[in-house]
Amino acid sequence: MKKQEIWETSEYWDAVLAIRSRLKDLLGTEPKIIFDAYATDESGMPVDNLDEIVHEGQVIVEDDVFEEYVGEPVTNPTWVDLVREGERMIAANGDEHHVFLTGFYNLDIEPTEPRRIAFNLGS
Repeated sequence: MKKQEIWETSEYWDAVLAIRSRLKDLLGTEPKIIFDAYATDESGMPVDNLDEIVHEGQVIVEDDVFEEYVGEPVTNPTWVDLVREGERMIAANGDEHHVFLTGFYNLDIEPTEPRRIAFNLGS
């Protein structure tokens, strides 16, 4: 019998759903963004990292695909802050297909302040 992968277990998906449920509670509404940038522990189980500061300093989220959104500077953003920016970006560009947030990347080769970032989004 094949060994079950961690992501194939109900415990794994219960942890993912708990993180997404807490995000919904923090936002006060069901987000269109599907948060998939959670951390994992040494066994591969998802860990709630919504309150983790993901960048020290200021960031500006930009839509580098449709070029319909440039956010306001956010200081010391957490993942919750970035999801809020993602929700605003979706409202601006109308793309409700690419909503799986797996991370972000820098738009500038040299560090800037505020740092310009774009999301890694999947469908």
